[in-house]
Amino acid sequence: MELIEGSEPNIRRIIYDSKFKVTGLESIDADPLITVDDSLIYPRDLQVFIHPPQCVDGFPGPIRDEQNVSGWWLLDGGSILPVFALDLNDDDIVLDMCASPGGKSLLITQTGKFASLVCNDNKLSRLGQLRRALAMYIPAGSEAASRIILKRKDASSVESWDECGIYDKVLLDVPCTSDRLSSTQDDNNIFATDRTTERLDLPQKQTKMLINALRSVRVGGSVIYSTCTLAPTQNELVVENAAVLAQQHYGIKCVERSLKRMENLLKRTNLYRFSDQQQRGSLVLPYIVSNFGPMFICKLQRII
Repeated sequence: MELIEGSEPNIRRIIYDSKFKVTGLESIDADPLITVDDSLIYPRDLQVFIHPPQCVDGFPGPIRDEQNVSGWWLLDGGSILPVFALDLNDDDIVLDMCASPGGKSLLITQTGKFASLVCNDNKLSRLGQLRRALAMYIPAGSEAASRIILKRKDASSVESWDECGIYDKVLLDVPCTSDRLSSTQDDNNIFATDRTTERLDLPQKQTKMLINALRSVRVGGSVIYSTCTLAPTQNELVVENAAVLAQQHYGIKCVERSLKRMENLLKRTNLYRFSDQQQRGSLVLPYIVSNFGPMFICKLQRII
């Protein structure tokens, strides 16, 4: 897709500044990111079910109906929150920037509150996984399927990213150290010695992805940045550094939309526990009663 004319302040400057490097120190001397209140409406058609409290039994695979459509998708309860925080509207053009394996794309689809949904991923294998997942749950030829577009682009490349100024809502669930999987699985573990460089480069990659997410959204639109790690270097520091770089190199200014109202609503369900130490965003903490997370969520709104 071509860059929309006028979607960013100065095209010549953008081309020149696309060579910048991320140091991780950008926010130290910068003005702090302003936080404003936010309000959310839970999507009526988003149906989520959980195990009974204290149940540790396994859950069966999904049953398929007469149309061969699967009946449910298993996911961490924390994964619902980024989609809830999007606060979707019927006419929204939505980008799921790192969409595979597809759980959050399916949640967005279930809400029905979007005009079109673009599901992007960079690796061909992950895009194939995403395509198969969507096909299992969304009937071919359905009205919902006609509003979903799959794309293969590198969301971490500020040089080649051209999905600019197009979207009303962007969901960016970035690659991270995936704390839960890293602590329970040995296969392909991000903390393996042969993946040290990849792990250390994660904050830089995440920052570039968030800059591209802010470039992708229209003025007035919002970006949800999420991870499944407790690490501040991949969470609030990425948000703060990306906001500084987006303004310095692309003339983009944003504010944080507070998710405290969402936190207060979900606390009353006794299903979620949130960190009370967060200066930026919301952080779901696993605990024995309802073992969701970790999940970090931060909502940014582009104002320039």
